Amino acid sequence: MGKVKTEYRSQNDKDDAHRILYQVFPGIEIIYNFAHTDHCYPGGSNISKAQADLAKEAAAYLACHMDEHVTVSELSARFYVSQTHMQNTFKGVYGVPVQSYIRILKMQSAALMLIHTDLPVLEIASRCGYDNSSKFAHAFHKIMGETPMEYRKMHGK
Repeated sequence: MGKVKTEYRSQNDKDDAHRILYQVFPGIEIIYNFAHTDHCYPGGSNISKAQADLAKEAAAYLACHMDEHVTVSELSARFYVSQTHMQNTFKGVYGVPVQSYIRILKMQSAALMLIHTDLPVLEIASRCGYDNSSKFAHAFHKIMGETPMEYRKMHGK
């Protein structure tokens, strides 16, 4: 497994980036920590430690870049592995394809923001990498079973 290309000048910069991320996305720390803990893998015993580590690092990267459109090709290049290896490893560890994981991650983060902030839906959509609020609402409904406004009314403050 290759190492991720660093975008941080120092550990302090990385710590600051994570602190800001946790402030911008309430509850993302839970999702981020999930990506860094050992748990049972849907793929079973065929997953090596190196593959599990790759998937966890990729998941952590995705959690830190939710406002961007990250493709499997870009993710694979960042971690110096083939797209097939990334897709198979990720699905083996998390039980879903990379793109499904990204959508679920973004919608769970959006749900937390809908509950814990007064941000407009358009702003939340933007923070989750969506330029179009109707596409965001459609994706949110598909994953969460309610529109963003319904979700906020049912689960909000």
